Amino acid sequence: MSLLRTIPLFSLLLACMAAYAQNVPDTVQTRDHDALSEHCAGELDFIQYLQGRGAHRDAIFLLHRLAGKPGLDVVMLDSLYDLLGWNYYSLKALDSASQSWLKVSPASSAYLKSRFFSAWNMMYQGSTAEGEAILHGLAHALPSKGEDQDWSKELLAFELAGARLLQRDYNGYDSLSGTFGRQFYYLAPEEAKLDLHRQHLAGFRKKKLWKAGLLSAMLPGSGKIYSGKTGEGIAALLVVGALGLITRENYLKDGLTNWKTLLGGGIFSIYYIGNIWGSVFAAHRHNEAFYQAVDQHILLDLHLPLRNIFQ
Repeated sequence: MSLLRTIPLFSLLLACMAAYAQNVPDTVQTRDHDALSEHCAGELDFIQYLQGRGAHRDAIFLLHRLAGKPGLDVVMLDSLYDLLGWNYYSLKALDSASQSWLKVSPASSAYLKSRFFSAWNMMYQGSTAEGEAILHGLAHALPSKGEDQDWSKELLAFELAGARLLQRDYNGYDSLSGTFGRQFYYLAPEEAKLDLHRQHLAGFRKKKLWKAGLLSAMLPGSGKIYSGKTGEGIAALLVVGALGLITRENYLKDGLTNWKTLLGGGIFSIYYIGNIWGSVFAAHRHNEAFYQAVDQHILLDLHLPLRNIFQ
C-alpha cells in the first residue's frame, strides 16, 4: 500500500515539474519580448530624429540592423519597413523604397499608403505594368464603408486611369475616368488635368519617320525642318549643298576619275546620307520629346494627391 500511495505522489511531482518547465520559458520569453520592444522603441525614436535631420543613410543603416533582430512582431516590422521606404524615398532610391513598402503587411495602418506610393514609384521608373498590378491588388484592401471608402476608391480609379494614359490606352482611360465623382478637392483638379493630357495625347500628330527621310532625300535639311529643327535643317542644306557644288565643279573641270572629284564625291555622299538619317532621327526625337513631356506631367499629377492625402 505504501508503494501504491507513493506512485501518485511521484506522478504529481513530475507533472508540477513539467508545468514549471513550460511556464519558465513563457515568462522569460515575455520578459525578453518586452525588453526587445522597449529597445526598439528607443531605437525608433533616434531613427526618426535622424530622419528629421535629413540623415537618411544613417537611418537606413539602423533600420536594417533593427529589422534583422529576431523576435520582432509584425507591428514592429511594419513600422520598420514603412520608415525604410520613406528614407529611401527621400534619397530618391525609388526601387529600394518600393521594395521596402511592399513588405508592409495588410494589417498595418500604413498598408494603403505604402502600396499607393510603391505603385507610383514603379510607374515613375517606367515599370507601368508593375505599378498597375500593385494598384489592382489594392482593390480588396480598400475601406468597406464611410467616406474613407469613397475617396480611396476614387483615388484607386484615378491612379489606374493615369497608368492607362501612360500606356496610351485611351479606351481604358475613358472607362476609368467615367467613374470619377470629381467631388474631392484634393483629387478634382488633377482629374481635370488628366482629361487635358488625354486630349493632348489623342490629338498629337506624330511626325512620320519615312516622310522626314524622303523630304531630306529630295531637298537636304527639309526633313529636319519638317521635324521642327529649323536651324539644323538650314545648316544641313548649306553644308550638303556646298559639298555638292564643289563636287560638281571638280567633275566639270577635272573629270569623273580625278582624285579631287572622287574625294569630294565621297564626302558629299557621306553628308547626304547622314542628312537623311539625321532627319529620320529628328522626327523620332520630336515624337519622343512630346510623349516624355506629357508623361512627366501625368506622373506629377498622379503624385500630388498621394502627397496631399497621406503626408
